[in-house]
Amino acid sequence: MSEPASFHSEPVLPTHTVTRVYCPRGHNLLDICNTVDGLAGIRLVFRRPNGESGELVLSPTLGCFERLVLSGALVDGEKVEVSCPECGAELDRLGTCDCLPPEKGGPGQLFLLYLTPENTAEEAIMICNVVGCHNSSIRHAGDHIHA
Repeated sequence: MSEPASFHSEPVLPTHTVTRVYCPRGHNLLDICNTVDGLAGIRLVFRRPNGESGELVLSPTLGCFERLVLSGALVDGEKVEVSCPECGAELDRLGTCDCLPPEKGGPGQLFLLYLTPENTAEEAIMICNVVGCHNSSIRHAGDHIHA
């Protein structure tokens, strides 16, 4: 069994797996108790348009779209609000995602998950808030890596 990702010294491994993830207020979002493919997952709170909320864990590996829903229900194609499970802070928005057309409630929003407590968009993961959208990327050390 491999060592959990949270114990690595680099924020992004050559496999495009992140080992550190922070909310806008600096809380660690990696959850070593809830893993995806044996790696510490990225734990988030979500709220659906109907007001229902829950928690999910995303894969820490870019291009792996597996997720673990801890509570609540997610519906593909639905736009959700996403926040930190520790403090409730909504994630910072980067811009829009064209995955959802306006007639279906689009556009989606791209949110930042930071690789360092300094909260810079140059060291971050970008994820879309539309359930099932695969538009995600990592910015690290001057590189912009898409899924």
